[in-house]
Amino acid sequence: MSRNDLILTLKKQWFDKILSGEKTEEYREMKPYWEKRFENYFGKVVDFSGGPGSRVWDTHKKVIVFRNGYRSDSPVFSAECTISEGYGKEEWGAQKGEKYFILTIHRIFGADNVHTVHTEEENQ
Repeated sequence: MSRNDLILTLKKQWFDKILSGEKTEEYREMKPYWEKRFENYFGKVVDFSGGPGSRVWDTHKKVIVFRNGYRSDSPVFSAECTISEGYGKEEWGAQKGEKYFILTIHRIFGADNVHTVHTEEENQ
């Protein structure tokens, strides 16, 4: 984990689903707080492809550190992500008809303090 990495905290349900690969997007509300944090981290560029320039998200992948809790020994992993804006999937926690900042997770690495729970069947 680098000093400059963006660190986001997740509820256990979403942390586990992302870590397992089941969930490939994380959502944050379209609020000034998140816009400022994401713009400072990802940056925006001017796109002239549609005529007059408009500011759009930089599409380069950046590392985000996801945590489940605030303790120093909380489960944590890093992921390469890109950002966009749009409507999320309800099964992944988005509200229908609400627009979000969407963090698309491309690769997960560096999991630490993660404890795998095995079912009774897997332990036999």
